[in-house]
Amino acid sequence: MIDTFDLIDLLVVFGNLAECKNYDTVSKKMHKSKRTIKNYIHLLEEYYNTILIYNTETIELTEKGREVYEIYKQICPVLDEIMKKVNEFKNN
Repeated sequence: MIDTFDLIDLLVVFGNLAECKNYDTVSKKMHKSKRTIKNYIHLLEEYYNTILIYNTETIELTEKGREVYEIYKQICPVLDEIMKKVNEFKNN
């Protein structure tokens, strides 16, 4: 079972992959192995019970993948704001 925090992590990896369109780039950016990135995508696809990324040489989102990515783009600024506040709390 995926909890809310795990889902956020999976969505962030997915969002980065959708933007970078390259497993190696996301792997380096997020300091996670390429295998871990692929596992995260697989878990997210299981969670949504749908394929989000076509299994091809290049990263191409399915229709459902594009829908999930649009949701990610909406929540990403909110997550960034939360992280800024958390860091402010830590520093005070």
